[in-house]
Amino acid sequence: MTETPRELVLRRKLEAGAPDPALAVAGLPPVQKALGLAMARVSDKLMELVVAAESTGQVTRSLAELLDELPENGLYAMLEGPQEAQGVMVLDNALMGALIEQQTAGALAAGSPTARKPTRTDAALCADWIDAVLRAVAETYAEAPEASWLSGFAFSCHLPDARPLGLMLEDEPYRMLDFALDLGMGARKGAGKLILPAQGRAPEGRPARSADGAEMPHPDARAAWERRIEAQVMEAEVVLSAVLYRCERSIAEVLELAPGDTLTLPASAIGAMTLETGDGTAVATGKLGQTGGVRAVRIAEAGAEGDGLEDEVGAAMALMDDAPEELAELAGMDDLPDALPDMPKTDPLADLPDLPELGGMDEPGGLPELAGVDELPDLPELEGELPDLPELDSDLPKLRAGGGAGEGGLPEIDDLGDLTGT
Repeated sequence: MTETPRELVLRRKLEAGAPDPALAVAGLPPVQKALGLAMARVSDKLMELVVAAESTGQVTRSLAELLDELPENGLYAMLEGPQEAQGVMVLDNALMGALIEQQTAGALAAGSPTARKPTRTDAALCADWIDAVLRAVAETYAEAPEASWLSGFAFSCHLPDARPLGLMLEDEPYRMLDFALDLGMGARKGAGKLILPAQGRAPEGRPARSADGAEMPHPDARAAWERRIEAQVMEAEVVLSAVLYRCERSIAEVLELAPGDTLTLPASAIGAMTLETGDGTAVATGKLGQTGGVRAVRIAEAGAEGDGLEDEVGAAMALMDDAPEELAELAGMDDLPDALPDMPKTDPLADLPDLPELGGMDEPGGLPELAGVDELPDLPELEGELPDLPELDSDLPKLRAGGGAGEGGLPEIDDLGDLTGT
């Protein structure tokens, strides 16, 4: 009696969760077999993908031998481990495509995917699966000697191909675990390699536990995880919008806007632009200008004050350089009246009241008496007589009677007119 697809899935899930006979008879299974079981369990738990290990193997290779056996195409995931140890997990295009399709579409597409160069997005979608497989295998051997070379590894970054590995990996022996997988109940076949340094750098046995029984992460593993998270965050794309000015308009005004309409902006908007994220958070300020014939925004330093008139003139000159030779006519200017209307008439102002009279001013030259001021004393009398004035050294010139101007006499004065009566 043949099994139905549903029964086959249930049987494989039960087999994946059942204890391995090798564990009961001879202790722990070979690492390559534990790796296949870990991939099956992780795939089912994370994305409900049925995975079965068809074949696994383990060999030790030098760096030169290792580079010769790597496939040309596939996802090269760099792994970071304890004490700056580095490893690699290689996923072929079929396995990488299956992991991505199951997460994005919920099922595998018919046929094998086209060979292509993996991207950062592909690596990010496969990173959780890789980390979960590495943790599951390390947990299996947490109290065994194999923990020294299996524990503490996590996804770090991806490489476009295998060429940089010769410079990134240390020249030392490596353990290479090969695996071939059945994906989606025969829908696809995938393969890959797990490559780790043969000489372990992690302590053997289970990591120490805290007082409450929680497992303490290895410092190197935690540092690798933090670097991986930082690398993923720093590679994320951020869209910034340069906002020149914000204004409020009614719905009616917005609906009436048409091509060619002019929106008036304040002059201060040129030097007060903001760079904002998608949610409207302002991350920087700047000034509008141009460079190389295109619009540009100069980022201002945080807390820096503007350059005053120089900045405004520079921004204005930048706008004038891009202005057309002839300005377009402004809408509505033809409707303005030829002359301004007369000012409205107002009532004449009332007469101002008379100023109050000042005391002591009855007689000309009189001043009001100052309160609290005593009488001033008399001036002292002068003793003796004033001296005579000195005689002049020369006599004054004599004026000729009736002489006119230019003849040594005074000029004649015309007769004055009679005063008119008032």
